[in-house]
Amino acid sequence: MAKLFIEGEYAPEQIKSMLANHCESSEETKYYRDLTEMDLVEKHQDLSKNLIKFNELDEELKEIKDDYKDRMKSMKITQKELLEAIGVKKEVITGTLYHIANQTDGMMETYTETGELHSSRRLRPDEKQTRMFVPGKAVGE
Repeated sequence: MAKLFIEGEYAPEQIKSMLANHCESSEETKYYRDLTEMDLVEKHQDLSKNLIKFNELDEELKEIKDDYKDRMKSMKITQKELLEAIGVKKEVITGTLYHIANQTDGMMETYTETGELHSSRRLRPDEKQTRMFVPGKAVGE
């Protein structure tokens, strides 16, 4: 590219002033400038620094996302359980169920740890007359 001024002849501020004084019009815009070898070396160094910093920040973001996912995971499980409980009007509980054969009625009755009747079904043939249990009486009295 041809230059209007010889390099080093005028200070950059003087060149700018002379151009402003002699132009028909001017505009503030973006345009391309040819890079020197030294400019390219600097750009490569800047790119390397930027890539390293970007990678560090990206790793930090992944850690933050993983932390949030972990924190939200228990909330999602709770949310799913609550929605399910509301939908079926029942709640899943971990505990012991006690199956007691009621030989008189021919039913297998299942009780919770608190003594509430949970469910009942007909006795299977192999469950009939195995042993008698009378609630409220201790064995050997």
